[in-house]
Amino acid sequence: MRFRLLFLFVLLMVIGLQACNKNNDSLITFHTPFGEMKAILYDQTPGHKANFLKLAASGAYDSTTWHRVINDFMVQGGDLAEVGMPGKANKTIPAEFRQELFHQKGAIAAARKGDNVNPKKASSACQFYIVDGKRVSKTELVANMNAVNHYLTKYMPEVPGYDSVLYKLNDIYHQDGLEAYNDEIFKLIPVMEDRFDVKLTKAGYPEARVKAYETIGGVYHLDDEYTVFGQIVEGLDVIDQLAAVETGAGDKPRKPVYIKITVEEMSKKKLSKTFGLQYTEEGTVNVPLEVIKADYSKAKK
Repeated sequence: MRFRLLFLFVLLMVIGLQACNKNNDSLITFHTPFGEMKAILYDQTPGHKANFLKLAASGAYDSTTWHRVINDFMVQGGDLAEVGMPGKANKTIPAEFRQELFHQKGAIAAARKGDNVNPKKASSACQFYIVDGKRVSKTELVANMNAVNHYLTKYMPEVPGYDSVLYKLNDIYHQDGLEAYNDEIFKLIPVMEDRFDVKLTKAGYPEARVKAYETIGGVYHLDDEYTVFGQIVEGLDVIDQLAAVETGAGDKPRKPVYIKITVEEMSKKKLSKTFGLQYTEEGTVNVPLEVIKADYSKAKK
């Protein structure tokens, strides 16, 4: 009888803990010299979420640095080899790609080795980055660049007056760089579509990605190549300041910028009320674009 009562007590405790865990989530805070960034991690990427929480809660990341910083691109950190843990630094976890999770501003994603030695795109089990990025037009997002280049090189040279366009493109490339050159190419896409009666854009590009990249920006060419597993929900302006620090060789900040991360368990109800998050019946979280836009707009005022 006593054994049965003890078993029932333990069972009730387990059920209670499960219910508590189901109603709670973890709020991540990145502490930096420029302020705090608060983030949520996605249940849709359970392997990455559990791994990051374990390392962050144990303090493993504290005293590592943001060791690779590129303005308008991303800030990267979490190399445990910096703090004498090379064994953990070399571990990987399987990729977890989800169409609804992409590289909009503030996205948290896992770094990894290149495809030539990592064809399955497995993630580093410790290194991560936060997206800075920039706004991108829908034309650029949906452009079929193979087709664009085909018409530029094969058919456009036959168009009267194209020589002057070519000279202009060449000048832009040499004077202003590749980015400005590509911007001019994107402007030519509707012109070529109209003249040759062709479609030079890709169908089926997710509308949610278009809206995000056009409004808050990001780094779209990393989508479905690196696993996105979290999102900054407060403190987006801190990313801009981090990404703008002076760097030297290898995009490493000249003055070390150290990482400190804290983890706080909080009810999903409070997280929703505080940060505008949306939790589904299954418990997965959605960070509405309007929430991210509001935080960034507020910080810019």
